[in-house]
Amino acid sequence: MSPAKRNTRVKSLALAFAVAVITVALLLVSGLLNGQNYTAEDEIRVVASSIERAVLKRDEKFLKTVDPKDETFLQEQKQWFHLLDRFPARSFTLQLSSLNISRSKAVANLSMTWSLESRPGNQAVTYEAAFIEREGRWFFSGPNFQIMMGRQFIIHYYPQHRDLAKAVLDRLDSVLRSVSEELDYYPKNRIHLKLYPNEDLLKSSISLAYSSGISGWVEPGESIKIVIRRSGGAEDMKPILAHEITHSLMYEMVGGHGGIPWWLDEGVAKYASTPFQPSNIMKLNELEIKKQVSKNMLLSWSELSDEQSIPQETYRMGYEQGWRFVSYVTGQFGRDARNSWLKAAGSDDIEAATLQVFGMTFQELDGDWRRFMAATSIS
Repeated sequence: MSPAKRNTRVKSLALAFAVAVITVALLLVSGLLNGQNYTAEDEIRVVASSIERAVLKRDEKFLKTVDPKDETFLQEQKQWFHLLDRFPARSFTLQLSSLNISRSKAVANLSMTWSLESRPGNQAVTYEAAFIEREGRWFFSGPNFQIMMGRQFIIHYYPQHRDLAKAVLDRLDSVLRSVSEELDYYPKNRIHLKLYPNEDLLKSSISLAYSSGISGWVEPGESIKIVIRRSGGAEDMKPILAHEITHSLMYEMVGGHGGIPWWLDEGVAKYASTPFQPSNIMKLNELEIKKQVSKNMLLSWSELSDEQSIPQETYRMGYEQGWRFVSYVTGQFGRDARNSWLKAAGSDDIEAATLQVFGMTFQELDGDWRRFMAATSIS
């Protein structure tokens, strides 16, 4: 190769190297600038946008936006998301305002607006929400609740309800003791209990489609959720606290819903909460169920089998009949045998459990109960 050609090639290689160095430098600078511009607020708004898209597409990526360290909230959000298969959203938007970021936590006013494919009109709820940073990523963590620790409970509440939360916590141990003795079962871990400032926020935390009136809620693996009423205080909340604590212990005792029908689940919860119910309410309940019996209006258990399809006007009968049925079983066989029956139903079904524990078919037990109710009804 001639000296001239060699010099030309060296110059070309040097030029190419210089261009490469400049290109890499520009890319690095660009990356740094982008990183500087991509703020925590931007990342949080990306999380909100990701939630919107996932809800509308019913995309499992939705769960990747939820705080992975909060196992209870994650389970609640899993259930919430899976209900979208039954009640898909036509529209769903999240609007963030008054965003305040402090270290690894952000708080914002969140307005959630949605409509369902199966229903006309829009619905909306606004509340103070929180986002948490975990290892460089931001996640949605639900209402910006404060936490109060008790011996057996963890209370979640908004700051304006601190006094009420303390009063509730002071009463929970006695309520838990009563329910635990009734079921002969004590919780393995602390129970999470969330105090919601209104019904709409609690409903929207269950499902976009939830529309019935509600005072309390719990599902397996989830926190107990209670609505704060404008009237009444912590003492007035003891019946609903006992009711939901019973559900929570039952789910832990039998490993979820198991084979227990919903009317029996509600019947046990109503029965275990009776020590905390005002006497006038109990008398009204007694009169109502006896009136139903006297008019031959008791429903068959098959009519109450599908909780989702029961007309609203007869829905309460599941509670009332279940309560009286549990009361009868307890009176006839005793608390210990009843609890064995519940555990057996949880691992199998109510027919097999009745035969196993009481030595009779469920149809025979049901017939005995209906004859008992008829004999004690008001003419």
